[in-house]
Amino acid sequence: MNILNKSTYAILCAFAFITNVLSAENIEAIRSSYFPAGKKISEKKQTILLIGDSIRMLYSPYVAKAFRDEADVVGPAENCEDSEKILKNWKAWVVDKKPAIVFINCGLHDIKLDRRTGKHQVEAEKYRNNLMEIGNRLKELNVIAVWALTTPVIEDWHNRIQGFDRKNTDVITYNKIASEVMSAKGIPVCDLFGVITNAAPNTVYKQDGVHYLPAGSELLANSVIKAIRYHSTLK
Repeated sequence: MNILNKSTYAILCAFAFITNVLSAENIEAIRSSYFPAGKKISEKKQTILLIGDSIRMLYSPYVAKAFRDEADVVGPAENCEDSEKILKNWKAWVVDKKPAIVFINCGLHDIKLDRRTGKHQVEAEKYRNNLMEIGNRLKELNVIAVWALTTPVIEDWHNRIQGFDRKNTDVITYNKIASEVMSAKGIPVCDLFGVITNAAPNTVYKQDGVHYLPAGSELLANSVIKAIRYHSTLK
């Protein structure tokens, strides 16, 4: 047996060993992970970046599913919480992702009210300044950006089980600030507040009066998807 034949024989033996050890399903899974059916490996998709708190984390899977054949939907694995934290992590969470589209919100953590001091986690004027900076940074990136209004809270449900308060009047005040700032920056706004306000609470809210049942998250996701399609080339 010459060298070439010996090499070929060794490769065939190794392949035979692997295929005997791995099931057909495992082999197909490995193959598919490198060569997905119907997809060109060199294909370049746009990146949709979702930034926001736990509400964003709940609706993200629905958005990713809707755009799975058109774009890569990404977002931080952690809760982005308030406007201060978003600015602090801007490079890692936004710039480094090189997005084409950014759908962004913060507000529910900004309005958290300390019962002892009577102060918000981020006071309204600071929130305005932070959003102005976020708007500036979005414009510098030259991306398609959409701001989402903060969703409403059911105060009675929320405040009786939490160690801090959230007030719906604050949601409205901070949303007004966001609308003013984003309008001045030429950044469109998606009214997720209105989407939830028009829904029956028992069908969309969890018992904490802030987070959402799957039906509520899917309802929000549908509005997110429509807004992204409307303001981008993803039709």
